[in-house]
Amino acid sequence: MRSSRSGGRGKGRAPGSRRRSPAPPRRRRRRSRAAGGERRSPGSPRQWRATIGICRERLRHNPDDVDSHAFMGDAHMMLGELDEAVRCYDRAIERDRLNPALHEARGDVLRGLERFEEARDAFDDASRLDPADANVRIKAARMLQLAGRYDEAAAAYDELAESLDGSDAAAALVRKADMLDDMGRYEEAVGLLDRALEIEPDDADAMSLRATALLNAGRGAEALAGFKEALRIDPGQDLAHINIGVILAGRGRYAAALKRFDKGMAMCEPTGKMHRMRGDLLSRLDRSREAIAAYKRALELCPSDSVSHYNMGVELSEMGHYKRAAASFRAAIRLRPSHGWSYGNLGTALCRLGRPKKALAAYKKAIEIDPGDVVANFNAGLLLRSLGRLGAATKYFERTIELDPSHAAARESLKQVEAAREAPGRDMFRGRNAAAWTRRWARP
Repeated sequence: MRSSRSGGRGKGRAPGSRRRSPAPPRRRRRRSRAAGGERRSPGSPRQWRATIGICRERLRHNPDDVDSHAFMGDAHMMLGELDEAVRCYDRAIERDRLNPALHEARGDVLRGLERFEEARDAFDDASRLDPADANVRIKAARMLQLAGRYDEAAAAYDELAESLDGSDAAAALVRKADMLDDMGRYEEAVGLLDRALEIEPDDADAMSLRATALLNAGRGAEALAGFKEALRIDPGQDLAHINIGVILAGRGRYAAALKRFDKGMAMCEPTGKMHRMRGDLLSRLDRSREAIAAYKRALELCPSDSVSHYNMGVELSEMGHYKRAAASFRAAIRLRPSHGWSYGNLGTALCRLGRPKKALAAYKKAIEIDPGDVVANFNAGLLLRSLGRLGAATKYFERTIELDPSHAAARESLKQVEAAREAPGRDMFRGRNAAAWTRRWARP
C-alpha cells in the first residue's frame, strides 16, 4: 500500500519510488472461559464495578465464599485490573484447590500480564485436575510458544495433535500453524492448516489463518479465495474482510479496499494498526483530513507507532500545515531514529518554514542513513542552490542523477547551476523553491 508520488498532488509515481503492501493483521484468538467455565459476558465497566461491590458485601458476611472471590476476579479482569484479578483468583484457589476452572482463569490473567511461565504452571494445574479438557492443554503449549520456547511448543503441539481426536486435534494443528506463521514459516503453516481443515472443513478461523499464511507467502490470489471461503462459512470473520482489503490495496483498488476495511472494522474492536492502515487508504484516495483523523485514532491506541506519526506528517504537509508536519516527523524520529525519510520530510517542512540551516542538517542526516535516497539528495541540492552555494549544490545534483539517470528535474537544475557558475554575480535563484515536495508513505 505504500509508494511514492511526484511533487504536488499529481498522480504519477516518482522515479525510484518504493512500493510494498503491509503485512496483514493477525487473527484474533478465541476467548478464554471464566472461572465457572461459562464464557464471560462483555458487560460494561459500571456493571463490573457493581459486581465487585456485591461480592465485597457478600464476603463481609462469608470470607470463604469461593464464588464471590472468583466473580471479583472476573470483574477485575474485564476492567483490565489484572494484578488484582490474580489476587482474587489466588484467594478463591486457597479455598477450593480442586476447581480446575479457577486455575484456568488464573492462567488467563497471568498470560495477560505476560507472565507466561506462571501461566503455563496454572494451566498445567488445571489440566491435572481435568485431564479431559483439551483446551487447557493447548493453552499450556501456547505459553511455551509465548515464552520463546518454540521447539518445546512445537513438540507439545505435535503430541496433542497425536493424542487428541476430532476438533481438539484440529485445534492443536491450528495453534502450531499460527506459531509457524509468526516465525515466517508460511508454507509449513499452510500444510498444517490443510490437515486441520481435513478434520474440520467448516472451521472459518482455520480457513482465515490459512489465507493469511498464503498472503504472507506472496500467494495473493489463493489468499483472496481463502478469505472469501472463510466469509462464506462465517460472514462475521472481521479480519477476513480487512485482509481482503489488504489484497485489494496491493492491486491499487483503494476505494474497494476501504469498503472492506470499514466493513471489517465495524464488526470488531479495531486495533491501532487497523486505523493506521485505513488512514493509508484514505491518503491514497486524497482524503487527507479523514486520513489524519484515522492516524490520530491509531496513535490514541498505540502512541509508539512511528509509521502513524510519519504518515500523518505526510498528510499535514500535503495540506500545507508544515509546523504540525514537522512535529509529526520529529515524533517519528524519536521513535525510529533510523528512518531516513522522516529526516528528509522534516527537512522539506523546515524549508517551507524558512529554517534553511536546520533543513540542510535534516537532509544530510537522511542521506547519512540512506545514501541512495534520491529525494533527499535532490532537495539538498535545491536548498544549497537557493543559498547560493552552487558548488555544493552541483555535487548533490550529480549524485541524484547518478542514482536516477531519468531524473529530469535534477538534470535541468544541474544545467542552471552550471550556467550560473559561469556568470558570477547573478543571483538567479533567489526566490526559487528550496525543496521539492515528494509524497512518500512510510513502510511498517
